[in-house]
Amino acid sequence: MKKSLLVVLLVLVMFVGGCNTKGKSPASKIKIEKYNFSSISITGENSGWAIGENRVYRTTDGCKHWRDVSPQNTSEIYSYYFLDSNNAWVLSSNRILYRTKDGGNNWKSEKVPFNSAIFFFMLYGNDYKGWALKDYGMASGDEPVDVYKFENDSWALICKGEMPQVQSQNKGTIPWAGEKTGFVFLPDAKTGFVTIQYRAIDKYGLYITKDGGYTWAKGELPIPEKNVEILMKVPKVFTRGTSSTIILPVCLEEKENTNTAIFFATMDKGNTWYKETSLKVKGRIINIDILNKSCYFVLTENKLYGTNNGNSWTELSYPKNAVQVQFVNVKVGYALIKSGVNTNILYTDDGGHSWKNL
Repeated sequence: MKKSLLVVLLVLVMFVGGCNTKGKSPASKIKIEKYNFSSISITGENSGWAIGENRVYRTTDGCKHWRDVSPQNTSEIYSYYFLDSNNAWVLSSNRILYRTKDGGNNWKSEKVPFNSAIFFFMLYGNDYKGWALKDYGMASGDEPVDVYKFENDSWALICKGEMPQVQSQNKGTIPWAGEKTGFVFLPDAKTGFVTIQYRAIDKYGLYITKDGGYTWAKGELPIPEKNVEILMKVPKVFTRGTSSTIILPVCLEEKENTNTAIFFATMDKGNTWYKETSLKVKGRIINIDILNKSCYFVLTENKLYGTNNGNSWTELSYPKNAVQVQFVNVKVGYALIKSGVNTNILYTDDGGHSWKNL
């Protein structure tokens, strides 16, 4: 009798254990202990995304643990865009764009007319609007691009960019020369910006659209220095009510390993720009994080600086081997640390004055 009872119990345990494996993919249960992230995107104090080795990861506990939420059958990941904690887009090399609305639990796929692009998406009422700056690949520092817009549930070419050795008939387009580094739109869905860097002395590109991306015109920045190499970074938009402020960081590479980060701002949709603040440093500038209209962080090869209210800069505690920093408020921030083949993430809760292991 005891032997028969034992057999019944074993069968029940096996049955219950088998039932518990259903409903979730095995990847959703894996606790990522070692990872090799190329970038992180923190969308809240506890939530965020990461890209590494052609995989997509998500955290919901402040970067302590990560879950592989990659779409099935993805090959190489060429582009991605993380809008918030739930909405994300991932472009695979086979021209398949994946979109999730629930933090990576479910993905919807669609075929698109490009396999590499800079994306920009925004929530628009109960739906979203999207643009893609399709690139044809980099050659000798130059990168031809086209502008696509997502409308009527499909991607439409709205602006054909210039191509090398081809005489363009369209004067309101984006030049083929230079590397395209930034691509953003304002909430009006009409005003947008493309930043270009040429790796040439005193040369840069800033192109602005006022009709949703169909035509583009060259903008001007009040850059004071001369005989410098100008590196254009990604603009960031801050909106309150019906007014928007754009912060555009620009790095000037000067002589004797000296670099200057200048933060330009505009409140009139790019018609006029003014210098908000600047910081001169020794060594290469690795990463810039813009928290809000007056709080910025600059990471160099061996220093970390921060400013609040845009008036003065403070040298903060440097997270050794950091390749990226991102703050979610003036106190809480994260640093992506690259060491060998693995990466680690450090945490601060005092505005970068000290860093801790998670």
